[in-house]
Amino acid sequence: QLNIPAMVECAFPATSFWAACSLSPTTEIYPVPPTASEAFQRLEAMIYSLMEINSDPRLLRYGRHKIVLGGRLFDTGASAKRAVRRALTFLPGRQEGANSNGSQEENTDYFCPQENGTFAPAVRIKSVFNSMSAGAVLGVVGATYSAITQKVTELLGLFNLPRQKKISAVCPAASTRPDSEQGEVLADIVAHFGQWNYVDVIYTDSIYSEMAVRSFEKSIQTRNICIAERVRLSWRPRSIELTRVINHLKSLTRFRVVLLFLDMEQIKLFLSAAGKAGLRPGKFVLISLDSWDISSLQQIDSIARGSIIIDLNVPKHPTFDQYFTSLRPRQLRTIDMKGAISEATFFNRYFDDFWQQKFNCSLDQNAAKTRAGVRLFCADSLRFDLSQFQQQWKVQYVSDAVYTFARALDHAMKLVFTPQNPDYDSKASVDFNDCVRNITEFPGDELYRILISKNNSSVNSAGATVEYNNRGDALGSYTVYNYQANSSTGLFEYAPVGSWSANSGLDISAQDIQWPSGGSEPPNSVCSEACPDGMAKVKLSGLARDKCCWSCR
Repeated sequence: QLNIPAMVECAFPATSFWAACSLSPTTEIYPVPPTASEAFQRLEAMIYSLMEINSDPRLLRYGRHKIVLGGRLFDTGASAKRAVRRALTFLPGRQEGANSNGSQEENTDYFCPQENGTFAPAVRIKSVFNSMSAGAVLGVVGATYSAITQKVTELLGLFNLPRQKKISAVCPAASTRPDSEQGEVLADIVAHFGQWNYVDVIYTDSIYSEMAVRSFEKSIQTRNICIAERVRLSWRPRSIELTRVINHLKSLTRFRVVLLFLDMEQIKLFLSAAGKAGLRPGKFVLISLDSWDISSLQQIDSIARGSIIIDLNVPKHPTFDQYFTSLRPRQLRTIDMKGAISEATFFNRYFDDFWQQKFNCSLDQNAAKTRAGVRLFCADSLRFDLSQFQQQWKVQYVSDAVYTFARALDHAMKLVFTPQNPDYDSKASVDFNDCVRNITEFPGDELYRILISKNNSSVNSAGATVEYNNRGDALGSYTVYNYQANSSTGLFEYAPVGSWSANSGLDISAQDIQWPSGGSEPPNSVCSEACPDGMAKVKLSGLARDKCCWSCR
């Protein structure tokens, strides 16, 4: 457990890390030691964003002093049950570390800061928990899995805690995007090709996948588009299940377009099964919402050829690389909080676990050995190579989520208290404490409306606009790719062929697409062909897809 001095807490996620928002004297971070550098980048992105906000003299300032933003972070372990159990601690009277009678408990840690290659004397860190120090949680940022976010949302909704999805709501292996928006993107692409009015849908039994399918169904209600059939797979389908689905697809002739509501790992399993089952290359146009790992498709390029992939445009955080690569183990960090009551100094011991794993060494000089097969002592000269550092693509989303809460709380503060002159010493009076209390008691449903309001939109550090629709989904923009062979090298690659945004809609260059069959025209994907002259359409009664299927008489 890690404590960072603060007055305001928010809960934030990393791998599937969650976070909650409240006013309190301390910020508690509950991560599980990470097993992947990408997950740990998201954890550090939250800490970095908190440090930036608390050093910004403009945000959450009341007179001469700042209200300090903090958070409680923990890893869900990709488990909805675990996430719900943790979310219960966000509720009043359920904070971890508090006795049943409300008295506080203390946890003490010792660590030795590293200075010039040697260890300084041990520093004692005390963690104090009770209902007051933990603070009442003001809001929660969703985990990476939509299924987990949905479960926790249902729980916290009973207590009017605002839940903000950080655009990301799927597993780390998949792209992250608003569930409600992606169906509209797919519907626009299918509708663009007038000869596609009969499509197949393959999805999984996850909340994320099912919500995306429902969004697509809603988007095609007013269009001349029908779903031929819905094929539901288990979350991690076995080969026998996939082979059965592929063999069924091989027997069908009416539709040629298949929509894949699958994550990257599921797509890889599906394409691999299609290749093994002998699916004829060029039979279907596959449309996916997630980018594919090209290296995993080398043996099945012919199956994936001509596919259309819609990928969310992801900006890169401009200063995170420098921050992350400058971190060191056994390092005390200080938050320069402009106008705050006190300085915040903290130690992230989980970074030490990450460091040892990353460099395969030990920070314990007594435990480290020089024998082959045993980790060596971590040299003080070890550093991250900034030129080789690859920023995890969700880092900017994490920053956007934290800043969205900070701005919303700043708006709420101005609603409950009259802004004061920057020189006003609010600490010398009861005004500052009253301001903190009023924000703590600010209604959750009102804070949520502020979160997603136009007044809370902003331009992030990467220069992109961060804004939300009335459902709380962040508005995104997408690039449309075609999986095709490079004319010069012959190697398969993603070629951009279009774009989509909430403001301007779809813009696609069909002439740049290489279709699976190798032709220049898209294949037909219809239930019934147009009737010849002199014959009339007769609807096939009893079918929900009547508008797409008929006979000619």
